[in-house]
Amino acid sequence: MKVQYINHKGKVIDFISGPYQITNFDDIFTVEHPYDKTLRAFGNKDPISKKLNVEIDSFGWKEAMNDLSDISSDDIISNSNGRMYIDDYYLDCVINGIEQTGCNYMLGYAVCVLTLTCQDPTWKKESNYTFYSTNVPTINGNIKRYPYRYPYHYRATVGSKSLYNPLNVPAHFKLTIYGPVKNPSLMIGENLYQVFIDLEKNDKLVIDFSSDIKKTITKITGSGMKINAFDNRNKEARIFTKIKSGKQLVSWSGLFSFDIILYEERSLPRWT
Repeated sequence: MKVQYINHKGKVIDFISGPYQITNFDDIFTVEHPYDKTLRAFGNKDPISKKLNVEIDSFGWKEAMNDLSDISSDDIISNSNGRMYIDDYYLDCVINGIEQTGCNYMLGYAVCVLTLTCQDPTWKKESNYTFYSTNVPTINGNIKRYPYRYPYHYRATVGSKSLYNPLNVPAHFKLTIYGPVKNPSLMIGENLYQVFIDLEKNDKLVIDFSSDIKKTITKITGSGMKINAFDNRNKEARIFTKIKSGKQLVSWSGLFSFDIILYEERSLPRWT
């Protein structure tokens, strides 16, 4: 079993292998759906806090407490979420409270209570798919016409593959397109995803619809500069549309590579 907190810089607190050991999961595995908040379940929700009871090996506990404070403080100072993992499921959150409640030198451990706070209490699991550039244009085939203006026709082509959403419901996603490409566009099922922007080599475009409160389009240059490209989207298309359940045809020019992450979302992580 994996139980870890990973901050936005990738630094890890392992709650299984020591010196930390979680002693009480009860609050993490408690789900509440207050009626007034359910009405805003996918809007701008109030923060939700959870408590974790943790034992720390008392031999070297000061260093362990400092590491815990440093790793969690990085997220607070940067205003960035870390992730609390239980096996393959994670919760976007921050550790914004560390309370030492005791230290038993006879038994060799210190005790503290961590407060995890999140805006979205949904546990997520990612499924990753990669589609590679074929570096060749589309070939002749049966043209299928759509109600939007595309930069090219979608035909039977080596740039046509399938994506399988194994869930019983449509899934949130994150789409990352890699340059070089001009005005990247692709179809997933019957839906168009298109942004009017130029990507140079080593640039990438990230369409982030990982939750109903996360809708961003960002160009990231080869030097790491982030540029808001939200207004560059095709406004006639429904770019923030979940990926339908089951097998979906994916069609594009074949001239660029891209990744898609699908998100399984649960109130609680699935037991394994």
